[in-house]
Amino acid sequence: MDKKGSPDKVAEGRRKANSMIVPAPGSEDRSVNFKISEGNASSSETQPPRKQPQKLSRNRRARSLYGVSPCCQFGPKGTILDNSSSFLSTGFCPPLPHEKAYDYDFGRDMKHNLALIGSVAHGGIKQVRIHWLLDLVSMTTKKDGSLVYNYDKLDDLLLFLFEQELKPGFELMGSPSGYFNDFENKTQVYLWKDFIKDLGQHFVAEYGLSEVMTWNFETWNEPDCHDFDKVKMTVKGFLNYYDACSEGLKEASPLIKFGGPGAGCDRPGHNQYADGLLQHVVNGQNYFTGEKGVRIDFLSYHRKGDGFSKNILNGEIEIVNEIKKKYPSLANKPFYNDEADPLVGWSKDEDWRADATYAAMVAKVIGQHQNMILANQNSPIPNFTLLSNDNAFLSWFPHQFTQRTLTARFQMNNTNPPHVQFVRKPVHSVMSLLSLHGDQQLKANFTVEDNLSQRVRVQNDSDLGVLVTRHNYDGLGSPDSWQTTVMVYQSMDTKTDPQEISSVELSILLVPPNPNGTTVTVVGYSISNNLTSNPYAMWKNFGSPDFPSVSHFTSMRQAEGPTRFLNASFIDFNNPHTVKFNIRTPEVILLHFCANALQQPDQVTNLAVYNVTAGKVMITWSDSCVNTKCIWTYEVIFQLKYTRVMIRINDYDIISTSFYFTPPEEKDDFVEGTYRVRAVDYSGRTGVMSLPVKYGNF
Repeated sequence: MDKKGSPDKVAEGRRKANSMIVPAPGSEDRSVNFKISEGNASSSETQPPRKQPQKLSRNRRARSLYGVSPCCQFGPKGTILDNSSSFLSTGFCPPLPHEKAYDYDFGRDMKHNLALIGSVAHGGIKQVRIHWLLDLVSMTTKKDGSLVYNYDKLDDLLLFLFEQELKPGFELMGSPSGYFNDFENKTQVYLWKDFIKDLGQHFVAEYGLSEVMTWNFETWNEPDCHDFDKVKMTVKGFLNYYDACSEGLKEASPLIKFGGPGAGCDRPGHNQYADGLLQHVVNGQNYFTGEKGVRIDFLSYHRKGDGFSKNILNGEIEIVNEIKKKYPSLANKPFYNDEADPLVGWSKDEDWRADATYAAMVAKVIGQHQNMILANQNSPIPNFTLLSNDNAFLSWFPHQFTQRTLTARFQMNNTNPPHVQFVRKPVHSVMSLLSLHGDQQLKANFTVEDNLSQRVRVQNDSDLGVLVTRHNYDGLGSPDSWQTTVMVYQSMDTKTDPQEISSVELSILLVPPNPNGTTVTVVGYSISNNLTSNPYAMWKNFGSPDFPSVSHFTSMRQAEGPTRFLNASFIDFNNPHTVKFNIRTPEVILLHFCANALQQPDQVTNLAVYNVTAGKVMITWSDSCVNTKCIWTYEVIFQLKYTRVMIRINDYDIISTSFYFTPPEEKDDFVEGTYRVRAVDYSGRTGVMSLPVKYGNF
């Protein structure tokens, strides 16, 4: 982001103009033009209907029928923005042995990683789909033969997720204390149903039904891959297991949703489990009720790219067409691609995973799905619901940046005791940019000049694409406001050469609901392979040190991005405005248009300070109660213990909700004190300070 500067000073330089040009270095290879209209992208809603404003509790975590809610000390004065988009998910798998999954899932490194994932702006990632969760449950047998389950370790992980405002994608995968090993054994099948019922009832009692009913409970992951550990799982046993899961959850509450088959190995001739499940839910006999057919609330498949974005979409369409043909009654079920990664194999060392190449490809895949599936009146996938990457893993040496992760992990074994530090990769930052999108997709007429100087429409599957959304402000006396978001991406998938440059001209007619006296500010962000938003390039410039210094980490974090390159204001709403800029391969550019709000941002909440090592801390907070996405930066304020002076410690602007404080002295005395955070909006207005949090020994 930009270096720290007063938003008020920046505002003095804003131009009230109809045209602006933002040049990028290099020659222009092609000219692109697009216009934005105020009509929807299709005649039907392209996103789920907006939710009613959420009632918030004053308790930090409310365990009740009403679920788990963040604490808004001042409460929302308007509408909480709806982030019900289809791409807010990630996931990971613990390593072998899975009986020790707790050590990985709830280890210090993963907690650090999850805190950073939770810091994606505005809930840009909400779900973490985790394998082998049931191996976190232990079981004992009482004298009367009944089974007693201990959920403490599972609750540890879930509560930590909730503290980061994340929720689980819950695969019913694993065997408590290794007890269940044969799902053709009738006794075990009935005991499994009772266990799943007990699990569901525990969750409802602990976290609230309205929370649990939003979780995606899913079958054992990729059953046709035969990764069942020590469990005997034939096709028949898998169907018995499915019925037991379905009926157990239903007995806990019929509102809990359950789907599958979570299929990723279902190639022709090797799809006995996935296809067998669909055959069973349509025509089979319920193991417990004897009725024909079993419920399935969503269909989940894994279609990855093999290095090409188009393969993801084509793979989804292919399996949906097959389902329509063989099982027409399932054709309109919600469809999940909950492992939609560009390439199979999370640990593969790939340079493109380190920089904006990966980020731009993720934006491209999401843009293609929005334009070709969700906004398409004749969509080949009529109920597409979830698109998830599987990239919440922990990278390892010497591939800190180049594995399929959102963050780069540095295992600092040169200190006593050893510790870890993380750097956010561009793919993490692009999720923050995507979070700035609104809840209604708009039409964009996107054209390019061909060899005959004729303007032709840019196809939705091209390397250059656009996604335009709007947020309609419908509250009064709130920090919320009317917004339009334009994202332009240029991606050649995993390739970076040749580096094509496109000259883009945007024509947009701004129509805020109350134009009189309104000012619309546009802020432009970029994620590219320029050094200013490429911590991987920064690290390589330092010689790729195994153990970066404090100054190295500071420089890399200043380059985490996104980079802000544009800030201007408009007051004319009768004529279209033109914005011109260049975009490279790979790059994502996002323009965020915000009408001035009536009030400053609301209060930052849920401030937490985590120890990293001696003299280093990570601060995280929540933006869920700030009630605006038009955030220029957050100011992290520190008051050294036994002093009265409060200083801003982030000397560069940030829009994600985390910050590392690493003073050069590297002593605890220099990080012990009181921390506060407040938001600053595009107009330069500061919100109320968060509640103070003390760190250290006072």
